[in-house]
Amino acid sequence: MVCGTVGDLDEAVTEVWGEMPDPKARGDVADPTAARGTLDGARAQLAEPGHVPASPHQRAGAPEASGADRGMVHQDGNHDTAHHGGDHMGHYGGDHTGDQGDDHTGHHGMSDHGDDMAGGGGMEMPAGLAMAERTEDRDGLKLDRLHLTLGPLLSEWPTGLVLRVDVQGDVIQQARAETVGGTGGGSFWDEPSEWAWRGEPVTSGEVARRTAGHRLDSLGRLLEVAGWPAAAGSARWLRDDLLGGLPAALAAPRLGRLVRHVGRSRVLSQMTAGLGQGSDGDVRARYRRWLDDAVRAVASLDGPDSSGAVPATLAPPGVPPGAVLETIEQLVVGTELGVARLVVASIDPDLDDPRVAARHG
Repeated sequence: MVCGTVGDLDEAVTEVWGEMPDPKARGDVADPTAARGTLDGARAQLAEPGHVPASPHQRAGAPEASGADRGMVHQDGNHDTAHHGGDHMGHYGGDHTGDQGDDHTGHHGMSDHGDDMAGGGGMEMPAGLAMAERTEDRDGLKLDRLHLTLGPLLSEWPTGLVLRVDVQGDVIQQARAETVGGTGGGSFWDEPSEWAWRGEPVTSGEVARRTAGHRLDSLGRLLEVAGWPAAAGSARWLRDDLLGGLPAALAAPRLGRLVRHVGRSRVLSQMTAGLGQGSDGDVRARYRRWLDDAVRAVASLDGPDSSGAVPATLAPPGVPPGAVLETIEQLVVGTELGVARLVVASIDPDLDDPRVAARHG
């Protein structure tokens, strides 16, 4: 299912579609009101006897992809796509509403997702990747040096973000962040604040509802990357209910259970402490700040009219909006690929926000 207008992402979307194994069905939904009909049509298509659609974009001789993770990891100059299994795209595991117990209950092998990345080598490798060249690292040893591109479509990755990295061993030596697609047109999360800024009648509760949804959306992505799909599902379930108009009286206790569950997790805390240390703290500080923001926002859902509200920046505190991409570049250098995924998820740039500088490749 392709939701929204893809714009410059069309080539990447087409490549991912072509790489997916049969049986499959594709639906494009530009209008939310058409979502149900498109889903029903795709389901009916898949239910047809012997349904195996043509795959004109499948590379000749390429291994068949499998699993739900259709992340794009390219080697520069080759542009072959490596796909790996793993059920964490749109996965909602566990209890979405109840208290999930102590800080270890609900963890499903807390781990970073370094295994989602693909390497290569000078003989022909799976997915057409070539062997890496060798250069000296800081210790004077000869290590493989790979030029990889993460994005613009990768599971639990900011859509449209492209991160070009040079990797030696398993450590990123250089990074360059760019954007692809129709970015900068305005953020969904910040719409009520923008309306208020223009003088339109908006309640502070509307602003708070989007703020809480935005923080839970970011939290869900980070928890998936961290390997905790049950908690990620709880965050996303609450996000959807809040955006659907869930009253504060019902949202507050559910959020409280989620905050206790995630905030008290020693595994997640120890796993993220010290990673991606910047002017706004580390990965742990960022997700804890999201939890605090969500609690304050839910407490303000029944707020009065506030037509003079000022839009709040979606850049992390202490990071100028136009410097988000530069911040990502700086923080991922020297990290392993799995850690880099956590760092990017903790920053979670909103590439639709015009205040987040778009740098096109």
